[in-house]
Amino acid sequence: MLLNGQTTSLDNNGLRITQLTPNTYVHTCKGNNGLIYIYNYEAVVVSTPESEEQTQCLIDWIKNEKKTTIVA
Repeated sequence: MLLNGQTTSLDNNGLRITQLTPNTYVHTCKGNNGLIYIYNYEAVVVSTPESEEQTQCLIDWIKNEKKTTIVA
C-alpha cells in the first residue's frame, strides 16, 4: 500500500523501490525492507536485498537511473 504522494520507481525481479521523500526511498523484497538516502549524487544504502541478483538490480538502479555513486 502506498501512502499519499509516494511513487514506485522500480518494480522488477521481486524488488520494489518506492520514493518516500525527494531524497529517500524504501526498497522492498520478499517482505524485507531497506532504505536508500540520496544527496548531492551520493547514496547511502541501509540493508540490501537477500539475493545477489536483486542487490545488483538495486545497485544498477542507483547508478543508472539516479546517476548516483553509492558511498555507504
